[in-house]
Amino acid sequence: GVVIGHFDLKCCVRVEKIDFELSDTEMALGNFLPGRYAWVLTNPTPLEVPFKCRGGLSIFRIEDSLWALAEAIV
Repeated sequence: GVVIGHFDLKCCVRVEKIDFELSDTEMALGNFLPGRYAWVLTNPTPLEVPFKCRGGLSIFRIEDSLWALAEAIV
């Protein structure tokens, strides 16, 4: 795995409560059946140079030292 960018997690909502338009791509890649939840993300920021990182199956924090290394590469 690699880190390709970062974002802010605004909130988590039940799919029945989504009050904004979803793109065709979002609909094709997501599971929006009733009873499920969706993350609302803001400020997506791609990295100029992705870096290797062992991740997890959910949202996880990356150590500040790894971010510092990533920024030093640019």
